[in-house]
Amino acid sequence: MSTDSTSEVCDLADVELIVNGENVPMNDFVSNVLHDVVLSIVSHLRDIEIAEIKRIEVS
Repeated sequence: MSTDSTSEVCDLADVELIVNGENVPMNDFVSNVLHDVVLSIVSHLRDIEIAEIKRIEVS
């Protein structure tokens, strides 16, 4: 999976990390890593089409 194709699926500007109800500030590198790791995990799930993803929430 290339970064270019995954960036089109979910906007990196929308990546948030919330711990104990508090938003954790992230620089571009950390935001990119979190984005790519979550998309990579989700892409390996059965019956999930990456191109159809509009939003991912993990809690």
